[in-house]
Amino acid sequence: MKKPVIGITCSMRKEDKKREFPTAYAFEYLNRPYSKAVEKAGGLPILLPNLENPKLIENVLSLTNGLLVSGGGDVSPELYNQEVKAKLISFARERDEFEMELIQQAEKRKLPILGICRGMQVINVAFGGSLYQDFKLNPVYSDHRRRGNLYLRKHEIRIEKNSLLYSIMRKDELTVNTSHHQMIDLLSPEFEISATSVKDGVVEAIEHKTKPILGVQWHPEVMGDLYSKKIFKWLINQAMKYE
Repeated sequence: MKKPVIGITCSMRKEDKKREFPTAYAFEYLNRPYSKAVEKAGGLPILLPNLENPKLIENVLSLTNGLLVSGGGDVSPELYNQEVKAKLISFARERDEFEMELIQQAEKRKLPILGICRGMQVINVAFGGSLYQDFKLNPVYSDHRRRGNLYLRKHEIRIEKNSLLYSIMRKDELTVNTSHHQMIDLLSPEFEISATSVKDGVVEAIEHKTKPILGVQWHPEVMGDLYSKKIFKWLINQAMKYE
């Protein structure tokens, strides 16, 4: 049986002459758990470089049955009409611009889309929403950053019972990991909130009102539990429907 092809976006590290060879040039990369999670769920992962020519995106999407917008660096505030306010913010405009166009074209083609962490945030921005540039700019002032090199910090989320996410999980509360300092401020009018943090109400998942587009703020690709696997299985099942 032919496996559905899932395009996965890549992080981008800017050129830095101070870096030791061979990383003096800009490079793109993807943490391996993303592709492993897609493969284990029954999909065929392919990595998508941050193309400079937007005319090539149509060709790229013609090769895929679904899209996974991965995590990584920050989203440029310019994309939601703000100046930089946060002290600690780092973004690659090449990636921002590529993913914005990629998401918008994928939506027009009715491709299923899953956004993880930054991926959820850029989906919201692509459809007209905005972000808190840093958790310190959120009136709730809650720190959701991870501690150390592993995704060990966790908290509880509450899932809306009438949501797509609930239909996937069949559970109204869940323990998830956390590793982000940006978060959703104004939600796109095309989306609904499907999960929030129990502690402080931070948006933890969003979904399109009519289309198969889902975003989660945590990192299910590194959790490996039953509920994390269900998220990737949803993407694969949706991709199998796409011709």
